[in-house]
Amino acid sequence: MEVEGNSSTPWENLYEGGIIPIRLTCQDYQPIHRADMSCHTNLQIKGESITSHMSPEHGSGGGFLFQLRNRPGQKSELWKEISDAGVELHDFRCDVCDEQIPLVPRRIIRHIAAHAGKFRSARAGGGFWMTLKFDTPDQDDEYQDD
Repeated sequence: MEVEGNSSTPWENLYEGGIIPIRLTCQDYQPIHRADMSCHTNLQIKGESITSHMSPEHGSGGGFLFQLRNRPGQKSELWKEISDAGVELHDFRCDVCDEQIPLVPRRIIRHIAAHAGKFRSARAGGGFWMTLKFDTPDQDDEYQDD
């Protein structure tokens, strides 16, 4: 199944690469969001849960914390749902080392493993910060394919 939708973000990379969300939290983060106006709610892993927390009435800046795992052979319908809804990725970074990462499964998988980053000792990976909006990111955004 091909992920085609109303989004220019290559969500199909996550779908085809077996990247599965196991937990999703509405949460703004530094340095992208100066003030945390998010509700810190754990959301159902569904496109409509994400889009409802992106609405202007919600008050958050579109920040989310995704816990991701690599499950070869499995595919998450979430990526198709948010692509169909026109959700665009504006920032994608590792919670452990704060590195901005392109939507390339092999790069994401490296950050799912334990590694060092903001702290000296290695920490379990898999947490990724995402800023999601409905407007299109700049053409020079680095979240396209390598």
